[in-house]
Amino acid sequence: MIRNIIILLSVFFLFSCSSNDTVLSDDNSENNNITYKKYSRKNIQNNKNTDKYKQDLWSKVQNNLEWNVALNSRINKELNWFINNPNYIKRVSTRAEPYLYHIVTELEKNNVPLEIALLPIVESAYRPYAYSHASASGLWQFIPSTGRIYNMHQNWWYDGRRDIMSSTRGAIEFLTHLKNKFNGDWLKALASYNAGAGRINKAVRKNERLGLPTDYWHLDLPRETMAYVPKLLALAHLISNADKYGIKLHKIANKQHFTHVDTGSQIDLYLAAKLAGLTPKEIYDYNPGYSRWATPPQGPHRILLPLSAKQEFVKNVAQVKKSDRVSWMKYKIKAKDTLSVIAMRHNTDAAQIKKINKLRSDRVRKNRILLIPRPDKNSISGVAIAKKIHLPPSYNNRSYGSKKIYRVKSGDSLWRISKKYKISVNKLAKWNRISKKKKLRIGQRLSLYSNYTPKNTTAKRKTKPKTKYSKKTTNKNHTKKVKYSVKKGDSLYAIASKFNVTIHEIKKWNKPKLSKKYLKLGTKLLLYVAKN
Repeated sequence: MIRNIIILLSVFFLFSCSSNDTVLSDDNSENNNITYKKYSRKNIQNNKNTDKYKQDLWSKVQNNLEWNVALNSRINKELNWFINNPNYIKRVSTRAEPYLYHIVTELEKNNVPLEIALLPIVESAYRPYAYSHASASGLWQFIPSTGRIYNMHQNWWYDGRRDIMSSTRGAIEFLTHLKNKFNGDWLKALASYNAGAGRINKAVRKNERLGLPTDYWHLDLPRETMAYVPKLLALAHLISNADKYGIKLHKIANKQHFTHVDTGSQIDLYLAAKLAGLTPKEIYDYNPGYSRWATPPQGPHRILLPLSAKQEFVKNVAQVKKSDRVSWMKYKIKAKDTLSVIAMRHNTDAAQIKKINKLRSDRVRKNRILLIPRPDKNSISGVAIAKKIHLPPSYNNRSYGSKKIYRVKSGDSLWRISKKYKISVNKLAKWNRISKKKKLRIGQRLSLYSNYTPKNTTAKRKTKPKTKYSKKTTNKNHTKKVKYSVKKGDSLYAIASKFNVTIHEIKKWNKPKLSKKYLKLGTKLLLYVAKN
C-alpha cells in the first residue's frame, strides 16, 4: 500500500514538473535550482481579459508575464516598498507611455519575456535622460563602453544610449547574449546586466569551491545586485496582481505611438518642433538621444514623431531648403581664439566648424571670417530640458512680461548683470533655471523680463579699465583642466570628439606623451575642456 502511494506521488511530482511555467524557488527552500524552459504564450483566445488588453498596453503586459514567481524574503522586501508607494508605480507607468509599445513589440519580435519591459523601471524609472554615478545613461542605463559595443554611437551631439530605438535594440541583444552565456538562466543574466558577467562567474566559482549551490539566490554578490533581481521580480508579481494590491496603472493605448522620419540633413530641433506642430519638450521626449539644439552634422538625422504629427512634418519640412534648416552666422576670429573656444562660445563643435569652413588644420588665423551654425534664439538642448535648466519661462506657462535676451560677455556674472538691470540675482537665476553660484560662459543667452532697463550707461567708456577678466585669462575662466586616462579602443579622434576639442590641441597640450605613433593604454592626457 505504502509503495503504491509513493509511486502515485512520484508520478504526480513528475507531471507537475512538466509545466511550461518557470518557477523561481524560495531562497529558503531545499532546492533553489531554477528550471528554465521555452515559454508558450498564454492562450489569448480563452482569456477573459482579451478585449481589455487589446485596448490597454499595461493589461497586455499583465496577461503575458511568463515567470511564475514564488515569493521569498528578498522579493517581499522590494514588494512591500512598491505596495507602500503606489504613486511611484502610477508615475513610472505614466512615464512609460511614449516608449512602452515599441519596447513590448521589440521584445515579442525577439522572443524575450515581457518581464524585461519592466526593467527600465528598475534601471531608470522610465526616464530617458537618467544618468548614474557610474556614467550609465538612458532608459536601459548603458555605460559608455557597453553602449559602443552594441553600436550606440556617442559624441558631443548625440548619445545612442538615450536613443529609444538604438538603446532598446542594444538592450535586447545584450540581455539575450547574457542569457545564452548562462545557459538560459534569466536571473543570472539579469544579475550580469547589473554587476557584469565576470562578477557573476566569480561568485559561481566561489560557491563551486565551497560546495554550495550556484543558483542566483545563493551567490555572494554586491548589495545592489542582491536587490536588483528581486526588485524586477517584485514588480512582475505586483503588476500581475495589480487589482489584488490596489495598484492603479496608467492606461496606455495598445497601438504604435511614434514613427520616424529621416530629414536627410542637419536640422534645428526647435524648427523641427515648429514644423511638426509640437513643443520643444515634446520633440526631446521622443528624441532624447540628441544632446544639443540640432541633429548631428554627420547624422543620424532620424526624427521620432508622434504618429499624428508625421504628415504635417513631412509636408512642411519638404518646403524648407536643407541650407535653411540650420541658422548661420559670420564670426571674425580674435586674438587667442582656438577652434574649441569658438565652438564652446557658439554651442557647436570644433569638428563641424572645421568641416564647414574647409580648414586644413586646427590652427586659426586672427581676423579670418568663419561661418558658424547657430541655434534658433528659442532653441534649447535635450540635456537642458532633462536637467530643467535654461528653459524659457514660456515653456512652463508662466508669464513675466516682455522678454529681452542678454548675451553674456567677458567678465559677466549673475551679480554684475543683476546690478546693471536693477533686478535681483534670485529672479535672474529663477528666470533662467540656473544656480546662483553657476559660472556663466561667454555667449550664453539669458532671459530678462518685464522691460527691465539698465542703469544710465549713456556715457560710453572709450577705454576699458584693466580687470582680472582680461583677454589673457578669458579662455581659462571658461575651461577646466581634465586628466584623461587612455582606454582600450581610444584614438585621438575619438577623444577629441568626446571632449569637443581638436586633435591639434590635444597634441599641443601633451607634446612629450604623444611623441610616439600610437596611443599607449593608460597614458594620462591633459585636456582643457569647457566648464559647461
